[in-house]
Amino acid sequence: MKITWIRNTCLCLVALLMGPAELLHAQEEGGLAEEAYQILKKRCYQCHGVSFKVAGFHILDREILTEARGEERLQYIAPGNPEESKLWKQIEYGAMPPVDELPEDEADTLKKWIEAGAEFPVVTADERPFISREQVLQTIYEYLVNIRKVQRQDRQFQRFFTLTHLHNNRKVTRTELRLYRAALSKAINSLTDLEGRETDIVLPKAIDEEQTVFAVDLRLLGWSEDVWNKVLAEYPYGLKPVSLEGNSLHREIEEQYELFDGVTHVRADWFIAKATRPPLYHELVGIPETLSELEEKLGVERQNDFLNARLVRSGVVRSGVSAQNRMLDRHPSRRGSYWISYDFVKNSGRGNLARFPLGPTFDDHPFEEAAFEHAGNEIIFTLPNGMLGFMLTTSDGDRIDVGPIEIVWDANETSGTPQIVNGLSCMACHKHGTQNFEDALREGHALINSDARRKVEDIFRWNEMRRRLDEGRDSFLSKLTAAVGPFLHHEEDAQKPIQAFPEPISAVARLYNKELGLNELATELGYEEPGELRSHLSNRGILRLGLTAVRSGGTIKRSMWEGREEISTPFQEAAKELNIGIGITINGGTDDSTTDSSDDTSDSEDDSSDSEDSSSETDESSSESDESSSDSEESSSDSEESSSESSGS
Repeated sequence: MKITWIRNTCLCLVALLMGPAELLHAQEEGGLAEEAYQILKKRCYQCHGVSFKVAGFHILDREILTEARGEERLQYIAPGNPEESKLWKQIEYGAMPPVDELPEDEADTLKKWIEAGAEFPVVTADERPFISREQVLQTIYEYLVNIRKVQRQDRQFQRFFTLTHLHNNRKVTRTELRLYRAALSKAINSLTDLEGRETDIVLPKAIDEEQTVFAVDLRLLGWSEDVWNKVLAEYPYGLKPVSLEGNSLHREIEEQYELFDGVTHVRADWFIAKATRPPLYHELVGIPETLSELEEKLGVERQNDFLNARLVRSGVVRSGVSAQNRMLDRHPSRRGSYWISYDFVKNSGRGNLARFPLGPTFDDHPFEEAAFEHAGNEIIFTLPNGMLGFMLTTSDGDRIDVGPIEIVWDANETSGTPQIVNGLSCMACHKHGTQNFEDALREGHALINSDARRKVEDIFRWNEMRRRLDEGRDSFLSKLTAAVGPFLHHEEDAQKPIQAFPEPISAVARLYNKELGLNELATELGYEEPGELRSHLSNRGILRLGLTAVRSGGTIKRSMWEGREEISTPFQEAAKELNIGIGITINGGTDDSTTDSSDDTSDSEDDSSDSEDSSSETDESSSESDESSSDSEESSSDSEESSSESSGS
């Protein structure tokens, strides 16, 4: 109630200070931004945000739109100057949209928007009220103790994901929040244990009205507590709150578990971006170290399938992820389909599939003279819930994390580079499952031997391959719709087919890896307004964490914020300096190194004149007193990117 009263009072004061004309202008600017955003989403998003007709160009990413593109090329948007904006030039010349000309009123809106600075819409505090760390903990606690929601014997297996800091970031749109929720659902369902029991799609359960806190049961995903601890070993944002209320709730939550790891919740955006790539991807899905082990788990007998024509094969001259020719086989497995591609460094010698279509080589191969020699494999297999799993290997069948760039690459740089990273890059490329292609080898091979030619006819069954591709894609799309549809089909998007939405995991990974400014750092630390963090940036203890650029209006890289240094991360160090929380290690303890450094104390004393709110060890030790505890509580409540399959993407 107090926070609401303060916010409303401040809004009234702002309105009075601005005056009617200025307030109206601000409202008009906000309306113009929303109108322009919706036009871009309606007219441009499908090609430049869902399917990426121009690699890496996202029409709803202001950073991409406004970044410099060199002296020879116009910015996509030059804020304040339509005539120097490529987007406006394309509209003015009638080049975009490519099919239907943009209506005059919409073109006029976009021009005015660019002239006004091309800002994106910002959500108001009234539209999306702030949620504090304490509120998150309260929500989790109430869920755990409500036996109508969780039986006592099931509490040990409950884990929680949060999107609260994104909800509190007013630059994050409603559309983006839906995408984050969909990405979380797709991620957990794409990370189920490959040897788990057959199961349906598991939806993360929103346990708060704003849908920022989600519960999952480890057992439904086939994740053991040991595997979950491996996730926490990588997690850079674990905190134990220092406010009286937060600390009390943390203890209350701890009491609901037989064994408590100390981390009450994991940020969903971190999990989506990091758990979908090695090493966590391999750990969660249970992908073994060799191809032979995977095939044993899935009941695939590649050599026998080749000898007995139980596989279906096709080849292409070029794919979307490689300039070389590529071979694709589809094998039966215990759980549906198993696809394996054979990839090459060059098209010559034994890498020429027109001349050598009957590989790979193996002992007592009946067509050794016609067998190709490949450089690596990419595998797609069906998970127990019908979603897809992925693996990359060397030619010897050893698991690798990243595809060699000389063999395969990702033009959209899903992983942040052109490298194809197992899991993440594959999910982006195969966003709708198996992809269409045309076989080039059944009629295009160069074999003369009659037995070898008959073997080609036996396994290069194109009609069956096409049917298998369609079946696989339809099956995957039905599972994908079940996983992400409930989070995406809302308001203006309620009737869209699932193929009309961006691939959510790669979209979130791209957003997650963007550089961080004051606004992002403030919301991640739990502040309601960026200004609350700005007032602390003169603190030497904060500046030594590498935040000088942010102090002057710049940004830092995500890796600078979450990279672990010995025990703590810079995020955790900042939270400690600001008396927000103490970093949690994976064994459930706290990072003692952040509580007893004499250097920290002297730094804090030296900086006391720079910021009256600067944190120090003295602050922490004194928080044991009732007075300091209540102060801390009040302060806290007031603030708070393919791989695998076939012929290519």
